[in-house]
Amino acid sequence: MYSAVLQRVRQKVRAGMYHLTQHAIEEMNHDDFFVEDLEHGIFSGKITERQKDLVTGEWKYVIIGNSTQKHKQIGGIERKT
Repeated sequence: MYSAVLQRVRQKVRAGMYHLTQHAIEEMNHDDFFVEDLEHGIFSGKITERQKDLVTGEWKYVIIGNSTQKHKQIGGIERKT
């Protein structure tokens, strides 16, 4: 449903044009994930949900995919910056 958004996100990841928030880094550390896991999840995943940011009013997209770790999925939220 959001294939154009997912394609744009993947292009930005390939180009290294993304920023991880402190919250994202803390969550990844807590769950023993690395940046490679997140990137792999974006490339293997799909957008499962669209959310409206309550502060900015911008759309955010939840992406769920497979990490590089066996049998573990990872999720991330993409927002336009």
